[in-house]
Amino acid sequence: MSELRLPLLVELDGGPFRILELEGGELVAHSTICPHWLGPLDEAAPENGVLRCPWHGYRFDLRTGMSVDGRGCRLAPAPRVLVDPVTGEVSLRI
Repeated sequence: MSELRLPLLVELDGGPFRILELEGGELVAHSTICPHWLGPLDEAAPENGVLRCPWHGYRFDLRTGMSVDGRGCRLAPAPRVLVDPVTGEVSLRI
């Protein structure tokens, strides 16, 4: 079995997502496009489970996609990252 190399950019149902590992080993997927002005989130560094858009500073909770700065934007719904506890196989579920 090959090792998952993170962060990993994927496309699912036409949407671009990035899979990364949060503190504590939790795997999450998030949209790589900021809903504000379509800024790039594919290389933004997460801090304490929060992602900040490099263009205008909008911040999003990586677990929920919701805005954490009160601006009302929300990331596009992301797939759930599932890891089989027996095989270690990773899958995405919409």
